[in-house]
Amino acid sequence: MSWLRRRLVGLRDAVAIRTGILRRPMPLHREFGWSRGTPIDRHYIEAFLDRHRDDIRGEVLEAAVAPNYTQQFGGDRVTTGHILYPVAGQPGTTLVGDLATGEGIPVAAFDTIILTQVFQFIYDMHAAVRHSYAALKPGGVLLATFAGISQISRSDMDNWGEYWRVTDASARRLFGDVFGADNVTVETYGNVLAASAFLHAMVTTDLTARELDYNDPNYQVIVAVRAAGSGQRRAVSLPHVTAYGTSWITGRGSSSAGLAGGGANGLGVAPREAGAQVSEAFAPSLSVQALCGATIPAWAARTASSARSTAP
Repeated sequence: MSWLRRRLVGLRDAVAIRTGILRRPMPLHREFGWSRGTPIDRHYIEAFLDRHRDDIRGEVLEAAVAPNYTQQFGGDRVTTGHILYPVAGQPGTTLVGDLATGEGIPVAAFDTIILTQVFQFIYDMHAAVRHSYAALKPGGVLLATFAGISQISRSDMDNWGEYWRVTDASARRLFGDVFGADNVTVETYGNVLAASAFLHAMVTTDLTARELDYNDPNYQVIVAVRAAGSGQRRAVSLPHVTAYGTSWITGRGSSSAGLAGGGANGLGVAPREAGAQVSEAFAPSLSVQALCGATIPAWAARTASSARSTAP
C-alpha cells in the first residue's frame, strides 16, 4: 500500500471513528488494525509484561520470531534469550518444539517463559500448560496471555487452527490444576468501549489512555496469567518427554547445532531420548495436537511488529 493510499485510508477511518459511524457489519480492517498502529490487545499485553518485568530474567524462552518482549522488558536481567518455534527453518529460532506433545521441549531449563497469544492455537491446552510447567526451573515463572473478546485470526486459523477463548475463571482453573492455586495470579484487561473498538480494528491512538485503561472484568479483551513454579517438585518418569543436555543453549539470536538439519523426529532436532524426570502435575496420558505447517504464524509476526513499533 502506497504512502498516499495509507494516508487516505487513515483519514477515512478517522472520520468514521470521530463521527461515530461504526454501525456497520464490516470492521475497519481485517488484521486487527496493524496497518494503522498498535492494536488494542497489544496495549494490554505489553502493560501486563511491563507490570511483571522483574520476573523476566536469567534463561528466558519466548514463543516468537525474535526475542522482542524478552529484550524489551527483560533488559540486562536476561542471561540468554531463546526463541521457540513449532517447525524447523525459521531464522533466529533456537529451539524447535511442540508444547502440546512436549516434543523438543527441555525439562527444568528456563527461569522465565513468555507465551503471548499462543495457547489459543493449541488444541490440547492442558498438555501445553503441563509441558510449560515442566520446562521451568524450580521457582521459574510463566507469563502468558490469552484472547478473551477478539476476532478470529484468519491466517492463524488457516495455518494452525484457532481453538479457544478463555475467561479469568477458566485460566485460573487451568493453571491452578498444574501450578497450584496459590502460585497463580490472573489479571483481566478491557472494557466495553475497548472491546468494541478492538473488534472494529481501531488502534490505541483512537482511544484515550483513560478509555483504554478503565477495567471492567465483564469485558475481558485480554486474560493474563502469572504462574510460578514451586521450589520443589516430586518427579515422575515420562518416557514420552525429550531430555536435553546443556549444549543446545547457544545464546540470543543464534542457531543451535541441535536444530540443524532434519532429525529423526521430523522437527529438525536430534534429541537424546530418555526417561526424563518431570513434575507430578503431568497426567499419565498426553494427548497429541501437534502444531504443523511452515508458515510464520500471525501471532509471531504481530509480536515482532509490535516490538518494532514500540522500540525507542
